[in-house]
Amino acid sequence: MTRTRLLFFDNLRFAMATSIVAFHAACSYTDMVPFWPFHDAQTSRVLDILLMLLDIGVMIMFFFIAGYFALPSLRKKGSWTFLKGKLKRLGIPWLLIVVFVLPALDYAHTTHYGIQRAAYGDHWIASLAKIAEFRFGFLDMSQYLPMPEQFYQRYVWFLPVLLTFFAGFCLLYEARRRWMPSIRLGASGTPRWVTLPAFVLLTAACSFVADWLLGTNVSNWKWFTLGNVIQFQTIKLVFYASYFALGVYAYVNDWFAGGKGMGRLAFWGPACMLSLVGLMPMGKTLIGTPSPSTPFLASFSLLYAFLSLSFVAVLVSFATRYWNRSYLLNQKLTSNAYNIYLVHYVPVMLLPLLLRDWMAPALVKWGIVALSSIGLSLGFGEWVLKATRSLSSDRAGAMYASE
Repeated sequence: MTRTRLLFFDNLRFAMATSIVAFHAACSYTDMVPFWPFHDAQTSRVLDILLMLLDIGVMIMFFFIAGYFALPSLRKKGSWTFLKGKLKRLGIPWLLIVVFVLPALDYAHTTHYGIQRAAYGDHWIASLAKIAEFRFGFLDMSQYLPMPEQFYQRYVWFLPVLLTFFAGFCLLYEARRRWMPSIRLGASGTPRWVTLPAFVLLTAACSFVADWLLGTNVSNWKWFTLGNVIQFQTIKLVFYASYFALGVYAYVNDWFAGGKGMGRLAFWGPACMLSLVGLMPMGKTLIGTPSPSTPFLASFSLLYAFLSLSFVAVLVSFATRYWNRSYLLNQKLTSNAYNIYLVHYVPVMLLPLLLRDWMAPALVKWGIVALSSIGLSLGFGEWVLKATRSLSSDRAGAMYASE
C-alpha cells in the first residue's frame, strides 16, 4: 500500500456511488423528501432510517476522499492543469445534465401528474429560461415544483460545489506558495486522539453558529442558490467544507500509511450506533419544535457532528483493515463509479413510475429500482460512455496523423 494509491479508497468510492443510488431509489418510497417528484403509495419506515443514515454520511465521505487526493494531484499537475482537468471532468457533465437531462425527467413527471399541457419543446425552453434567471436566494423545498417554476439542480449540485472547493483550495495553495513560501505543508505531529475530538467540537460550533444565524433547524435546513450555478443546503455546507479540509489534513499527516485507519472499530462501531439512536428522537423533537432552545440545538449540533465523524471513521477503519485489496468486480465498479453517479438518476426517477401500479411492498420495489439502476448505470458507463471516448480518441488520433 502506497501513499499515492490506496486501494481501499477506490473501494469506498464505488461503495458510496452505489449508496447514492440506493438513497435516491428510496426517496420514492418514503415521505421524508417532500420535494421528490414521485411518491409511491407504498412506503417503509426501514427506508426512512436508511435515508437518514445515508444522508448523514455518504456525501461527507465523498468530500473527505476528494480532499485527501487534492493536494498530491495539485502538486503533480500544477494549479492551471489541475483546475482545467476538474472543470472538464465536473463542469461539462454538469452542464449537459442540467440542460438536457433534468428538463426531460421533469417533463416525464409533470406529465405523469397530469399538470403538463405544453409540448416538450416549450417545456424545455421554459426550463432554460428559468435557469437563465441566475437567481440568488433560498429555494422552496416544501413540495415538488416543476422546472419552469423553480430551477433545482437535484443530484448534480455536488459537482459545482466540489469544483468550487477545488478552486478555493488552488487559490489558497498559490497564495501560500507565492506570498508565504516559508510556511510548509507538513505533518503537524498532533495525535489523532487529539485532532478528532477537536474536529468534532469545531464542526459542531460552526454548524451551530450557522444554524443560529439562519434561524433554521434540522426540520427545514434550507437550500440556497447562487445564481442557479451553485446550490447547497446551508448548514450541511459547513460539514462538506470541514471534511474536505480533514481529507487534506489526513494526507499531509499520512494517516493511512501502513494500513492504519482512523481508530479502533471496537470504539467507532458502537459509537456510531449509539449516536444514531440518540439522534433520532432529538430529530423528531426538532421537527415538531419550530424554535428549539439554544441548549437543545447545541446538543443536537454536537451529536450530529460526532455521528458524522463516527460514520466516516467506521468506513475508513473497516476499509483499511479488511478492504484494501482489489477484486475483479471491484475493478469494474471502481472504474465506473463516477459514471454510475452521473447516469443513475435517469433509471432511479423513471423506474418507480413503471412500478407504481404494482401493489408490492415498498422494500421490494426499492430493491428492484436500486439494483436495476446500478446495473443499467454500470452498463451504460462501461459500454456507451467508454466506447464514445474511445471513438473520440481514435478520431483525434487520425486527425493528428493526417496533419
